[in-house]
Amino acid sequence: MPAGTLTISQKERIVAVVRTSNNFREAQKKLRKMKIKVSLGGLSKIMTRVKETHSVKDRKRSGRPRATTREKDNNLRRVAIQNRRLDVQSLTNLFNNSNPPPFPDQPQRAG
Repeated sequence: MPAGTLTISQKERIVAVVRTSNNFREAQKKLRKMKIKVSLGGLSKIMTRVKETHSVKDRKRSGRPRATTREKDNNLRRVAIQNRRLDVQSLTNLFNNSNPPPFPDQPQRAG
């Protein structure tokens, strides 16, 4: 876990401590005793999110969808390790030919 990242259980504890405290600074001191280091700004952000979403869970990330599944990534890694001297084009061809289509031999509709 990267530095500065809090788990959901830690965020839930933070919310509970802030709600029982008079202010963020008091809550921060209580959290430090519990070995949870968080800045005053971090406390503010967590409480703002709780007010907006009623949850401490991480929000869905935006960005480009994955081109391959994790299973395909693992297969590509396996093929690359087995054939270390192949260039990218040859490796791509080998990988694409080694994966069968998802629905092989489907009957064609008459029409």
